[in-house]
Amino acid sequence: MARAIPKFLLIHTVQYHEYKGTEGGWGGGSGSFLPPVDYKHVRVEPSTQLITDSTGNSVTARGVMFIDMRHSDYNNKIPTEKSKIVHEGIEFIVGQVDYLYTRTLHHVEVLLK
Repeated sequence: MARAIPKFLLIHTVQYHEYKGTEGGWGGGSGSFLPPVDYKHVRVEPSTQLITDSTGNSVTARGVMFIDMRHSDYNNKIPTEKSKIVHEGIEFIVGQVDYLYTRTLHHVEVLLK
């Protein structure tokens, strides 16, 4: 079994606002979000990666958030695309979620734009 990400590296707490969808139907309204929950013992790393989103457009990622399955407190809610992450007063949008496995889910990497 692979070792967990060491807890001393998981130094951040962020607020997660899950994307609920658009108001007004047909994508015409603004998006709404569920009340925020805290994610504790995660790591947010600044990054400038050029990624391709699900529509084929190139997007620059501003950061990556790491959630460890053993040490992170994420309320058993893996972030979903279009949701918001607030870290140190800076608002990010979840662009892509990657699941990394050993024999079981080891950690999740969340690209933030």
